[in-house]
Amino acid sequence: MQKSILIILILLMHTSVFPAFPQKVHRITQEYYSNDWYKTQSELWKKEIDTNPQNAAAWENYYYANRYARFEDIDSKEKQAKLAQIIDEMERAIPDSYEYTLLRAWNSHDVNDISGFEKAYKMNPARPDPLYSMITHHELNGNVAKAEELYQALYKTADTITPLLDYNYNVLLSLEKDAILFTNGDNDTYPARMLQVVKGIRPDVTIINIGMALSEKYLLRKLKEHDHAVDGKILKQQAGIGADDIPTDMKGKFLATLVTDLTTRYPDIKIYFALTVYDPFKEAFKDALYLTGLAERYAKSPLDNIAFLHKNIEGEFRLDDVLCKWYSEEYVGKNMMSYMNLNYIPAFVKLAEHYQMAGDTQRATRWAEKAMMLAKNGENDELIQFIRAKGFQIN
Repeated sequence: MQKSILIILILLMHTSVFPAFPQKVHRITQEYYSNDWYKTQSELWKKEIDTNPQNAAAWENYYYANRYARFEDIDSKEKQAKLAQIIDEMERAIPDSYEYTLLRAWNSHDVNDISGFEKAYKMNPARPDPLYSMITHHELNGNVAKAEELYQALYKTADTITPLLDYNYNVLLSLEKDAILFTNGDNDTYPARMLQVVKGIRPDVTIINIGMALSEKYLLRKLKEHDHAVDGKILKQQAGIGADDIPTDMKGKFLATLVTDLTTRYPDIKIYFALTVYDPFKEAFKDALYLTGLAERYAKSPLDNIAFLHKNIEGEFRLDDVLCKWYSEEYVGKNMMSYMNLNYIPAFVKLAEHYQMAGDTQRATRWAEKAMMLAKNGENDELIQFIRAKGFQIN
């Protein structure tokens, strides 16, 4: 069993009979469903559009349904052509709408031009969707004050669900002082940075998004927070990144080279990885990673991480909503959080094993039961069997 669990947004959910009416299709960073569900919603929303071509909400849901169906193919020419066609059709049907303005900007994949997002935000300031791309643009270009202003605006929208904020809070509380945390995507970057900016939680931590780190300007600015520096161009050459590399390959190669360079230059540097970082990205140094909660600490020498787990999980983590969510068992994001919360299991099991070896059966059982509950919530049979095989005294 690997020390970390790879949580990928493209997971096959159990197929059920879907209602014969269209349902709202949320951004995949908020909630996700099976490919069949997205396909069904695409068909249902298309019928709505055929009935009323000026229905802007129908177009938005139709676009998202097509984008997220077989999301693993998002970079394929066929998928991109289909999405471009939808944008063209939206332009003819609803050219002056917020929905068209937003999705046209989003579908352009141009982080250097945020005029479309800014226009959409002015058209409907109550909608938080444009804020994410605007924040990314300003982070990449070093406009820190503007990015922080937008984080304040994003927080006021309450667009980030409470369980995801709790998750990112616990990630930040998994780290030592002045740590560098590498993150993977939207759900482990925006909420964590928002907590830092808006709530002043762990401002000592430097959060570096792996994909954004390919921008030398961004990387150097983030490393400067701890008086560290690298040569991004040389690192890319050393990583052997070629023009034909796909984004995933680029990130993995660059990360391995970057970590090697940083730990050589700065032996005392505290590097952590969110558990949401894909395992292939960490393959080059997987044997030097130590679980500290919802993050892994890189250490060249053996590290006794039990003390970290005990302090972080039992003394720092916010776990009430993770383990028992009163009144709101059904909420947007439930599927997503059921899978993200599987990342707690390795730490809970590690703690349970420690107590079991120490003869403290009561505490061992307590943490093993919590791990089992999360495994069942996520309907992960492999993890359920993994926990049972440990021999804990649980039901």
